Amino acid sequence: KSASEKPSGGTWAAVIGIITLLVSASGVFGEIQQSLNMIWKVEAQGSSLSRLVRARAVSLGLVTALGFMLLVSLVASAAISALGNLINAQLPFGTLVLAVINAIVSFVLLAAIFAAIFKILPDRTLEWRDVWIGAVVLGFMLLVSLVASAAISALGNLINAQLPFGTLVLAVINAVVSFVLLAAIFAAIFKILPDRTLEWRDVWIGAVVTAALFTLGKSLIGWYIGSRAVAASYGAAGGLLVILLWAYYSAEIFLFGAEITRAYSIRHGSRSDLDAVLHSA
Repeated sequence: KSASEKPSGGTWAAVIGIITLLVSASGVFGEIQQSLNMIWKVEAQGSSLSRLVRARAVSLGLVTALGFMLLVSLVASAAISALGNLINAQLPFGTLVLAVINAIVSFVLLAAIFAAIFKILPDRTLEWRDVWIGAVVLGFMLLVSLVASAAISALGNLINAQLPFGTLVLAVINAVVSFVLLAAIFAAIFKILPDRTLEWRDVWIGAVVTAALFTLGKSLIGWYIGSRAVAASYGAAGGLLVILLWAYYSAEIFLFGAEITRAYSIRHGSRSDLDAVLHSA
């Protein structure tokens, strides 16, 4: 066969890489859910083999579905951008119309992603009405965060020109927006993944603590990398060491936040009645 008829090494590498990514991502997703169930002392139903097969199948399907939705989102955004000149030429407010269309498409896709996450998880009895309410709320929060970040970046020059400490104010606003979004993501994970019904008031304390420690750790590791101490001490292996350190720290912080969530829920949250019963027994 000619070289053009033979599959290239790059194609095989891409296929193997995608399969490895999907399997690894589904494994991580399953391990996170299992860890949260252990913290909440939840026993899964069914045999160990059936649980393993079901969890891996659901996790793999979820990762694949989310990847497809994100790909559709990117294609839709690219198509809208490509039609920008045509829309601007045909409509008097083309730029505004384009921005509204892009925001609507992004919002619908985000809501669909969150709805898929809520509904596909095993051992759930949620109705689609409840699923879409939560999905729309989280999608709206994420969309508002993205719009706020874009607006802050666009107003950067104006803020710097009008305020004596414009750069500092801009950095603080951007940090607050990022922190709120990160806390909301952790709160959603703590509420959704465990096979136990929780209320939003149970998860916010743990989510805020986790987001704060996560942000602090990210800054410290970034400073450590920037100090060049890694390269001086470990040479070429320094990059791998940083990745392992960040993965270990992130896992510890995540599980610590989950423990805080459980303790707060039992002591002061929706499960405080159960704590009173246990202490009175």
